[in-house]
Amino acid sequence: MAKKEDSLQRSKKSLTTLAEIIGPRALDMLAPGAGVAFDLSKLSFEHAREYMRERTKQRIEDFHIKLLEGCKDKEELDELLEKDFSLEDYYGILSAVTQDEEDDKIDIYARILKGILNGKIDKKYKTHVIKSAREMSVRAFELMRTLHIASKVLLEGENTIADQIRNILDSADPLQTHATQTLLRFGYIATEPVLKHQPLLDMVINAIYDESELAPEAIGRQKWGSKAHVALIATDLANKHVDNIIKQLDKLDINLSPITPKGFPKLMKQRAIAGASRGAARPLMCLVCVDGKSEKHPDMEELFLTNTNFRNQHPVIITLPGASARIFEGQGYDTFDMARDFDVKLNLIHDMVKNKLNA
Repeated sequence: MAKKEDSLQRSKKSLTTLAEIIGPRALDMLAPGAGVAFDLSKLSFEHAREYMRERTKQRIEDFHIKLLEGCKDKEELDELLEKDFSLEDYYGILSAVTQDEEDDKIDIYARILKGILNGKIDKKYKTHVIKSAREMSVRAFELMRTLHIASKVLLEGENTIADQIRNILDSADPLQTHATQTLLRFGYIATEPVLKHQPLLDMVINAIYDESELAPEAIGRQKWGSKAHVALIATDLANKHVDNIIKQLDKLDINLSPITPKGFPKLMKQRAIAGASRGAARPLMCLVCVDGKSEKHPDMEELFLTNTNFRNQHPVIITLPGASARIFEGQGYDTFDMARDFDVKLNLIHDMVKNKLNA
């Protein structure tokens, strides 16, 4: 109950004034003479002292709760409680806990101590990890986790692991830039011969995060190939009908690639590279938008008539207003006719795609 009352008391008031901190008789404390000078012996900082005492007390309590609450059962808890550890390590982390500006880092400090106790953080590096943690933000630790995951799993929307790591680190966000510089300074990532993460980063991340927290979904991403991949092919991607179809398909949980006919070979090459890195992905579904202009376009004719790779994808032809269907007549392609009643069919296209993908 006392803890709850303390918490409530602190939460009632988050703003204060210098008058409250120094005391109600601040004007009476002016020292004799010209100008504003205070007789320091008369100042009272009890408000500030009380705040720091309460803050330190609460943080130490929260730290120990975090340290113990991750145990899965009584056996694991008993084992943790009986482990020997260095008082220097303990007080070093406890000092950081009480002085850190970010409350969210209390959990990270608890995980670091647990990693040291469990032997997951090498004794050779434990002092370095503790000291570096003091100067690292929560954002820096999240960046470490993201880099660790990105080095192991090819993510949706990326071509190669090297590309996705480069994309993660190449950010205009000043907070991300600062986090990257901090990781460089403490040796968690390196710039030579290329910008990449170091084994020290993997050791720390494996020590402080559970396996479930190191899955792509934990950082809001998905493994390459976990989503159905749909290529929407059109000679003019800015065409209003094509644009409306893209907006409809964006509502589905798919990896959508709007491309021109010339972009199809490049897309297949990207899939081949990704497949070589992380195994086969789900099959590609091709939707081809054809209207009166595009059906006569040489790039479209080349795609249909000479690209064997394209025909093997069993494409679905979407006929738009103005299409005559000449180019695919008699070739056995599945079609979805939107040449008439386009607005009505637009509301049905995502159902068609879902049915095809689930077939």
